[in-house]
Amino acid sequence: MATSIEQSNQDLAKGVYYLVQQEMQKMPQSNWKSYIEKMQKHFGYPLSFRDYHEVSFTDHQRSQLLTGKIVVIDYGKIFWQRIGSSNYILGMGPLVELEPSIPVTIMIWVSITALVGVVLLVWVFFFWRKLMTVSATTVNFGNGNFDERVKISQRSALAPLAGAFNSMADRIQALIQSHKELTNAVSHELRTPIARIRFGLEMVGSAYDEKDRETYAEGIHRDVDELEELVSELLTYAKFDRETMELQRKEYNIASWLEDLVASFTTLPVKVQHVCLLDNKGMKVCFDARHMGRAVGNLLQNAARYGNGKARLTLEQEGDCILIHVDDNGPGIPEADRERIFEPFTRLEASRSRESGGSGLGLGIVKRVSICHGGTVMVSDSELGGSRFSIKWKAIQ
Repeated sequence: MATSIEQSNQDLAKGVYYLVQQEMQKMPQSNWKSYIEKMQKHFGYPLSFRDYHEVSFTDHQRSQLLTGKIVVIDYGKIFWQRIGSSNYILGMGPLVELEPSIPVTIMIWVSITALVGVVLLVWVFFFWRKLMTVSATTVNFGNGNFDERVKISQRSALAPLAGAFNSMADRIQALIQSHKELTNAVSHELRTPIARIRFGLEMVGSAYDEKDRETYAEGIHRDVDELEELVSELLTYAKFDRETMELQRKEYNIASWLEDLVASFTTLPVKVQHVCLLDNKGMKVCFDARHMGRAVGNLLQNAARYGNGKARLTLEQEGDCILIHVDDNGPGIPEADRERIFEPFTRLEASRSRESGGSGLGLGIVKRVSICHGGTVMVSDSELGGSRFSIKWKAIQ
């Protein structure tokens, strides 16, 4: 790059040197100095006439000078060239660099500052408008309009903030909706046993026969037990309904653990057939034994309650996932209802009414236990003729 600039400077000075030297070669050396002094008034920069021994040059510059080339010093501020084959050299410079005046400099900086200021002001204005959009949406959401979402371009600097707010709003809206539905369902479910208890108390007070009073008292006890079971299930469901639910995961021999779990259900009206399809019967799996036991227990109780005397529990492995299947030989579940049965207090009209027992929260708890383990719960047709409920999650986490 430096060589290119030097060559450019030499080319710029070459014409002037050529013309001056042409005139000087026509006269004797004794007139050269006076000629240069005479020509000075026609140049806007100093001209020098010196013996080249009087000027300090580098070896490279001296070599250039003696071969007739133009020597460039200080990046084009000073030029020297030998006059013919003599010991004299002609210098031009230093050339004066033009600097803008203070007013011009100020004007330039003011213009640049103004331009940057205008661009910045426009950017701030649009940024402020988008920020006000986010603020207004937040206020509206806080005032109870849970459908409000921030709508700005994905290219905006506020897009990550808007995305985070919208995700939070979706979770809050879903949680509030879930709690509303749960509250409405709880109110409906509590009304029936409370009404029966009130009726039983009235009948106990008006009964004259001891046997009738005992019958009504037993009914009241059953209704109280139902209320207690419902409250217990509600507390469990509410605990699993939190996104921050923490599980106490440990490694267990899954086959042995399931055998012990099935053996602990001594009050089930049916005998559960236990089938293990694992190649490795000593396989260890990471999960929360208490909560997973609750989920499997709910499925076993459903199989006993809604089946026709047969229940089977199957353990198998699918890739890196563990599956626990619970089959029954009941009436089965229509495909159209296989999603909604996991919602709280959902009962199927034909086969799973309140009279058949249960709080209506058992399958909801199974679903949330599965989700907390990073898995799923599915419903399909069973080889026994009824339904198959399957809990699936990764064996190693």
